[in-house]
Amino acid sequence: MVDDVPANRKLLARGLQRLGYSTVLAADGREAVAACDERARAYAADASGSAGPDGVGEGSRCLGLVTMDKSMPVMDGIEATRAIRASHGSLFVIVGLTGDALGDDLESFRGAGLDGVLGKPASAKEVHRAARRIT
Repeated sequence: MVDDVPANRKLLARGLQRLGYSTVLAADGREAVAACDERARAYAADASGSAGPDGVGEGSRCLGLVTMDKSMPVMDGIEATRAIRASHGSLFVIVGLTGDALGDDLESFRGAGLDGVLGKPASAKEVHRAARRIT
């Protein structure tokens, strides 16, 4: 869960936890990149090579679902997505969350390599459905 607004992170995390996801919260893109790096290191150390524990990508090499806000301090969602893709390819499903899902944000997100984009506010069920369509 990557969003610079604490209430947004908590609300979506709580909903996804009810659906069986484990969550890691990040306040900006730099924290998100670090969390993905850590998850990838843990995966590499695990000889089992199983899919992510959240049910995303079962039977594939998906390490988890990242919900990415676009506008954040330190490192925005576009830059963070590019960094995650450069380091980890498609090992993470990244769904963008934006207040402008029909405008420039949509094109910016897609150009950065996101797997999908949802408008804000997005419910946990909407994020879950989007992740399922992608994987």
